[in-house]
Amino acid sequence: MDTWIFLGTLAAASALALRAFGWAISGYTPPPPRDDLQSVERFHRDREGETELDLGLPWLSTDDVGAQWHLWWIAQTGELVGLRTPAHPPPPGPAYNSMARMRQAQVHANLPYSGMKVLGHLEHRPSLGLCQHLRELPNGLDVLCGGTHGEDRGEDCGEITS
Repeated sequence: MDTWIFLGTLAAASALALRAFGWAISGYTPPPPRDDLQSVERFHRDREGETELDLGLPWLSTDDVGAQWHLWWIAQTGELVGLRTPAHPPPPGPAYNSMARMRQAQVHANLPYSGMKVLGHLEHRPSLGLCQHLRELPNGLDVLCGGTHGEDRGEDCGEITS
């Protein structure tokens, strides 16, 4: 009889845990899609041989809520290039399964990404200290280059001092 009580309690606890997990992930929404990004393959094909300096991940912007950016600075042109990924990975379910399939096809993909674009220009590479400070801010990308639509507006990031 004690075994059945234990199994019943275990089943009830499992059901409650699954219900709580379902409630916790029900609010997930991926960042909205954008049509101003190039595919990663096309972006790299157009820019072979350029020296890029990694400015790290995650960079956040107030004009692209729910997404984070991985930035590079191109030494030859001074361009700031960004790779857009969701700020949070999708929970288990259809979106998670498609991410797992993508990881199998691309060894280095940890998060699904939606594309790359030039975010602006800087004459000089930002310092490591400045990058670390700005990555901690919720508007670090806005401070660095005016957000994620800076290149669309034809604006220059200006001079950033460390």
